[in-house]
Amino acid sequence: GDFTNALKNVNIALRKNPHTPSFVILKANLYFAAGRVQDAFDWLASASSLQKKPDVGLFYVQHLIRDQQETLALTQIETLLKKWPEHEQLRFLAGITNIELKNFERAEYHLKHLLNSENYQDQANYYLAVNAERKQNYTEAIELYKATDGNFYTVSRKKLVSLYLAQNNAADAIRLLTQERISHPHQASFLYQLQAQVLKQTHQITQAI
Repeated sequence: GDFTNALKNVNIALRKNPHTPSFVILKANLYFAAGRVQDAFDWLASASSLQKKPDVGLFYVQHLIRDQQETLALTQIETLLKKWPEHEQLRFLAGITNIELKNFERAEYHLKHLLNSENYQDQANYYLAVNAERKQNYTEAIELYKATDGNFYTVSRKKLVSLYLAQNNAADAIRLLTQERISHPHQASFLYQLQAQVLKQTHQITQAI
């Protein structure tokens, strides 16, 4: 059928260009589409080790993570990082996968590499904060959430408020939100909503309305 023909065509292309990442990935996608997940993983495992670029390996580990095979994914990521130590996306995946597996020191090691990265600085701060929170190091988590900006600004401020409220510290949460309105005036409406939630949760309903 269609799958057999498509696979035949990809195999012909691969015979001519065995190391072309797009062909390797196309073959894996054909297996995935046909529900032959293990065949896809076996193919990616053998093909990624022969690659001169990290594209196939990256595709492989992303699918392993999606399939909740974090331990195998991490082994692959560590192997790829030996070849491409400057690859920021692999470094980031190493960080968050280690958090999932509760390897907090290793997670910190990888994420700290990204603190000066143009593309990953905010993610690195955010997940270092998540890492500190999982270690129950709340003081460090608070400082790291405060340092987080960009696309992770709103989610990190929600996390900060949750941490303060968990410590029965509504006053610090309100103080933070007041300071944030000065430093991030464009976020004022979000910050007012968050403040209303704090007041509501701490039963100061009249001030929240």
